[in-house]
Amino acid sequence: MPVRAVPVSTCIASKDDLIISKLFWAKDSHSELQLRDVKNLASTGYDADYVAHWTQTLGLTNLWKECQT
Repeated sequence: MPVRAVPVSTCIASKDDLIISKLFWAKDSHSELQLRDVKNLASTGYDADYVAHWTQTLGLTNLWKECQT
């Protein structure tokens, strides 16, 4: 999501995108740190439809389900 702060413009990742990114990073390594971060982020609310769509698209569904148990 673009954020404009005069005179600087930057992008900030949404919580949902951060969840997906961390799942992607943990896909091969099963990094406990990344998976713990995903669980903590998800516990504070997220866009379920968006995360479900992208985890399915990126082949992360099983890893996402692991984090929800």
